[in-house]
Amino acid sequence: MPEWIKDHKEVTGKFRNFECPGAPLRFYYRKWPTDTIEEFNLDDDQTYTLPYMVAKHLNEDCWVPVHEHAKDAKGNNVERVGRKEHNYGFYSYNFEDDLQPAPTIYTVEEA
Repeated sequence: MPEWIKDHKEVTGKFRNFECPGAPLRFYYRKWPTDTIEEFNLDDDQTYTLPYMVAKHLNEDCWVPVHEHAKDAKGNNVERVGRKEHNYGFYSYNFEDDLQPAPTIYTVEEA
């Protein structure tokens, strides 16, 4: 299936605001140059039907780095990104979709 067709397929699921639970989210989105810019207004913990590309954006692209202190090979203190915390998530009700919010991602470094 061409990527454009998959991106525009509608999926139904629940929006979650992890950054500020209970607060609404308003944003504009356009992925493809041929698309028009669309406005999305989502309330936390509500069910929506969204284009696949928007749901995927909420799950994969909306995160903040959490910095941690560590020691490098020489024993010097360094700051690094220890994990990613996701701001938003979209839990798809369509079982054939691969849409689920990513868990907190931890990085592992060799000492």
